[in-house]
Amino acid sequence: MEERLERMEDMLANLIRMVGDIKREQLETRQEIKEMKQDISGMKQDISGMKQDQKGTREDIARLRLEYEKHHNEISSRISSNELDHEHTWEKTVQNEREISKLKKQFDLIDFT
Repeated sequence: MEERLERMEDMLANLIRMVGDIKREQLETRQEIKEMKQDISGMKQDISGMKQDQKGTREDIARLRLEYEKHHNEISSRISSNELDHEHTWEKTVQNEREISKLKKQFDLIDFT
């Protein structure tokens, strides 16, 4: 009987030790979960910050596109204007050359003697 009682005590001590180990592991797991939650919270804040940065960058890009488009249109307009001016100047030059040629012919026909 005493041997049986000793075995029961050993089994009880073994169970108590096992429960203690499980509780210790449970506490470690809870601590790890707590740390992971803190890490996740930090990552969420980082992601939020990156989203804000990304939004700002997109706004900057949109603003720059509008600005570049404005400059492009202005330059295109100037080029068009220059082309028209060039065409007009060329037409006037040709017209003047014709008139000069006509005048030369007229003066050649007139005898100034």
